[in-house]
Amino acid sequence: MMDYVWKAGSFLNADVQKVGKKLEETREQNGGVLTPSVVVKAAKPKKSPLHDCFEWDDSKAAQQYREDQARYVLRHIAVVYDIDSTGNQKTVRAFVNIMDDENRVYQNILVAMQNVDMRQQILNRALRELGQFRERYHELEELAQVHAAIDAVAA
Repeated sequence: MMDYVWKAGSFLNADVQKVGKKLEETREQNGGVLTPSVVVKAAKPKKSPLHDCFEWDDSKAAQQYREDQARYVLRHIAVVYDIDSTGNQKTVRAFVNIMDDENRVYQNILVAMQNVDMRQQILNRALRELGQFRERYHELEELAQVHAAIDAVAA
């Protein structure tokens, strides 16, 4: 049996061992794979260990979904900052997620990069994401040079 844990930053309070076991059972019953729709179906019964991981009030869930869609839009809009000699556009995200007076907000990338505190937040997040990449793929020897570069930058 696997020993499950919620990843750092998770807001889920359900029993992680029961959730992991239920997901594994569901995977086995679904031809060895999971899809979001299969997981939602498995979570519907109130006694399911997965049930409390979801918002079941449709009006609240609809608002949360729309907010997720808004986040998606904000994460995927970019600004063209250059065009190389072959005509390829060089882009950067138009908005970045930062902490502003104890609230998570999206800020214009140009504004954020010119503000010392916001720029530091962006750098800290980049370093954290590099560390997460390294942790996720540490067993791949083919990435040893990448891991070494990450270690050098993070030092």
